[in-house]
Amino acid sequence: MCSFAVCAAAFMGAGNSARASEEFLNGDLTIKGFAKEALYYRTGWDHGESMYHDSRIDMALTSLYFESIYKVKESPELSITWFNGLKWWYEATTSLDDTAHSYMAPNDRRKYQLPTRFEDVLTETYLSFVKGPWDIRVGKQIVIWGQLDVNRVADVVNPLDLRRGVPGVDNWEEIKQGLWMIRSVYRSTLPGNLIFENIYNPGYYQNTKLTYENTHWGAMHQDSQEFNPKSKSPGFMWWQYDKWNKDAPNGWGLNNWELGFRIQGYTCDIDWSLIYWNAKSDGERASPHRLTQYAGNYIYPAILASITGGDVNPQHWDGGKVYRYKRYQTFGGTAQTLIEPLHNSIWRLEWFYENDSPFNLGTNANRMNLYGSTRQEVLGGALQYNDKFEIPWFTRNIGTGSYLQFSLTYFIEHIFDMNPDCITFDRNHRGGDPNQQEITWFILQQMFNANWGLVDIGYYYPMIKKWMNMPCLTYYWPGQHWRTDLGYVQYGGSNNELCGHAYSHRDSVIFRMRYEF
Repeated sequence: MCSFAVCAAAFMGAGNSARASEEFLNGDLTIKGFAKEALYYRTGWDHGESMYHDSRIDMALTSLYFESIYKVKESPELSITWFNGLKWWYEATTSLDDTAHSYMAPNDRRKYQLPTRFEDVLTETYLSFVKGPWDIRVGKQIVIWGQLDVNRVADVVNPLDLRRGVPGVDNWEEIKQGLWMIRSVYRSTLPGNLIFENIYNPGYYQNTKLTYENTHWGAMHQDSQEFNPKSKSPGFMWWQYDKWNKDAPNGWGLNNWELGFRIQGYTCDIDWSLIYWNAKSDGERASPHRLTQYAGNYIYPAILASITGGDVNPQHWDGGKVYRYKRYQTFGGTAQTLIEPLHNSIWRLEWFYENDSPFNLGTNANRMNLYGSTRQEVLGGALQYNDKFEIPWFTRNIGTGSYLQFSLTYFIEHIFDMNPDCITFDRNHRGGDPNQQEITWFILQQMFNANWGLVDIGYYYPMIKKWMNMPCLTYYWPGQHWRTDLGYVQYGGSNNELCGHAYSHRDSVIFRMRYEF
């Protein structure tokens, strides 16, 4: 539930980005969006990288996002609007890098390069009916419940697509997957100006989309090819990810329903909310017996391939589902207030409580030695401190009046009565440890009449000693449409399964050009 996807969180809302819009049909149609080019050049280079890449250019992503709002009906009694969100992308590295192309599974390569179905292009499309205090929205939607920029503590509705980006690096509309739902909001006149929100998804499910092997965010090909790293056939990690997606109840199904409630209010100078969410998990839990059988279909042919020097030819699997997506419930809330005695700082709190959250069990918490599953109760929360500071001489002369903006977030998670064999790899816990902590920071200094921005952002996991830091320089071109980012991301940490080889060689220079309309 925490920020498992905060791999390189940067470029988030820095500076004076305008998101300009254009109006048509006498103001009834509003269109806005952006075109973006992102380039990642690897400076960290493991000794085995040259076997799987011709170039250190690790990502060359062109992406487009288009958003429209059309006023179908506008009157004092009833307003109807139609909202649409569309995205498109082209990732060029597997076309420019012949070696990376040959070491990537064809099916993954197609999905990584371009959208393969209209469902991926259409991020949102819904009708909004506003009558008095009611706002009812019907269609495919993206919902943001949390107030934090990176940590997904109370933001529990939409699953993420992490194949080409992560929170902070990209906007929510680029990495969140829309869900078909009926969403109603009622703005009451009760004390505290309470707002009641309900969400009902009748059965449309999407699981979290994980990174592809041999891409910037994914594992190296050799990490998946334990028996024969030089083989160009998909490794066990690919077969595992592929089975995850095949077993997921993606699409429509009567048992895929989701239900959520939120209450918002303002009491004693505190903006607050309470949430409830009942849904299937976005991630999988394995059947240990079937996983052992399924793994055997790959492992034995892989051993044979390593002896003969050939490619792996896994056996056909007809044993049914290996992974299950279990239902659980989440309770949570948010709070935000300004504290004048503390330098007029803004404080935000988010928390969640997972009831019957599903986990796998493995001997000594080793995910390679699964033997069962269990349910656990999980409590987590994040406290964020936001402030602005004046730097003598610098603020007036370089910042031209813009103060240094600073935020610091502390996150902690605890699994109650945790079975010591609980697999918590995907939540950044140490094996067998019920606690997990994370510290994230964000620093922004606008300069020269906000035409330039300097950002530094990063995270640190004290329990597993994993960290990332990224400074970034941004220039906003005259006219408020063009924006250029240049940053450098560096990773580090102790040598363990959570932050060892997979992160140490990912240091990169990142360049991004963006046009907003």
